Amino acid sequence: MTMKSVIPAVPLPIWKDLYSAALEFQNLEPWRVLGDMDLVGVRDPSSGEASYGVVMGSGGTLFGFCLYRGADGFKMYRRLIFGESEPQSEEIYAMQNCLKVEFGLRNVLRAEDLGVIHELGLTFKGKQAWPEFRSLIPGYVPWFLTAKEAQVLTFALNVVCHHCERVRRGEVDETFRDKECLVYSAVIDSLTQFDARWEPWPTLKPTPLAFPVLNLTRINAILAKKPKPDSPWEADVFYSPSTIDDRERPYFTRMAVVCQQVSAFAFAFDIFPPETSVTQALSDTICAAVEKHSFLPETIFVKHKEVVTALTPLGKALGVAIRPRGNLETIQLLQEEMKERTMYGRAMPGRTGNDATGRISYQMKVTLRGLEPRIWRRFLVPGDYTLEKLHRVLQVVMGWENYHLHEFKVGSASYGQPDPEFGDLILNDKKVTLQEAAPERGSKISYIYDFGDGWQHDLKVEKILAADEGVHHPLCVAGKRACPPEDCGGIGGYIELLKAIRNPVTEEQRELVEWAGDYDPEAFDPEAVNKRLRRMK
Repeated sequence: MTMKSVIPAVPLPIWKDLYSAALEFQNLEPWRVLGDMDLVGVRDPSSGEASYGVVMGSGGTLFGFCLYRGADGFKMYRRLIFGESEPQSEEIYAMQNCLKVEFGLRNVLRAEDLGVIHELGLTFKGKQAWPEFRSLIPGYVPWFLTAKEAQVLTFALNVVCHHCERVRRGEVDETFRDKECLVYSAVIDSLTQFDARWEPWPTLKPTPLAFPVLNLTRINAILAKKPKPDSPWEADVFYSPSTIDDRERPYFTRMAVVCQQVSAFAFAFDIFPPETSVTQALSDTICAAVEKHSFLPETIFVKHKEVVTALTPLGKALGVAIRPRGNLETIQLLQEEMKERTMYGRAMPGRTGNDATGRISYQMKVTLRGLEPRIWRRFLVPGDYTLEKLHRVLQVVMGWENYHLHEFKVGSASYGQPDPEFGDLILNDKKVTLQEAAPERGSKISYIYDFGDGWQHDLKVEKILAADEGVHHPLCVAGKRACPPEDCGGIGGYIELLKAIRNPVTEEQRELVEWAGDYDPEAFDPEAVNKRLRRMK
């Protein structure tokens, strides 16, 4: 889409109002008083639909505002904020329904954004000053606003600025409580004066999955060839880390895959546009798998019971049992492999993954032991790093501050900082590389940090890859939840801190919350981690 086709879509007076609202929002710095649990309801004056706004920035890394649209958007917000989904996954990013403004660097803006800014005669100073406005709808890439979306976002920003001033004056101290949300509406004939009232959470009626259209002629032809019986298969539809731009608005790649559960062999896969139903995509791909390979399993596992119901006619036609299984492990491994190949180069088996420079890269997962829900990170690191350098990477990816001693356990050997008091019991971690300590895929290492609090980490080698010279290593690619604060008292102290954060009833708990400051146990920002990793030498 060219600049000329974008700017007329939203008249300049509407852009002017939106940028003015965004600048007022930025100048108020609402992230200093509102967090991601302060959900502000906004009722659209023209449609009457309520949307739900969240201020971004209380964590100090990403600044802006997100307006989740309607009951569908509200449901996604709850999934994200209450840890029901992984925020970093393509699946979640591709399914959001919201309007968003983020304040960042000039060089991340597209020519279309800069063209509007130039037409309005605006300029911005600072690293996190340049506003970027985007519309997110399920299945599609974040895109430019329509005129209607720009007006809705303008109104929502005005509401949040108004609410922020009320909070600072002490007129309101909460917006979101059990089963209710504070929703602002415009006073009649005014877009700058508002009424606020508590309203029940929106209810999203489940949409039943559509039954696929079966090609009985094709199915009969498949069965006439008498396919051989096979062990169970898995089938699923998921978003991959790539996009397709054969339309005016690009969309995320949605892939249907059918594979054998035991061998992980992919019998068939295909890409489908957003309008194709999940069940139709699965039905067509299952038929293609049987048709191509002449095997027919007794059972095909899918992820959800609703999918089982919708695919029952297909199962009866083929003589196959369709059954639910929440965790499709073979499909999940295939997804990780696809993501890895797309982002970081082709995976290499075993220990032979040398690139032209002779270096290899390890994909590792570190999990903090003894806590549920788990705190974990997935990261890439050169295989020739010493364990001492791996220790420094772990400090960054986890979020520790390197205040205390550490130790690696590899089999019966211990590595760390040598101490004459312990003789040869602690070997020098500067003299052994990761390749030497963990030579194979599946190798495991134990990492202990802070002998007082006793934080134990489980490290596992997931993949051994050819190092991609186009990617800076080390690199954090995924993770979940914040690392516990330093010196919080180990697992027991951390659990007490979480209880205090959720419900600070006693004076001791309130003091504990004050000690923790703005600590958010659910926060994890891989980009902030990678900025620190890029500074490593």
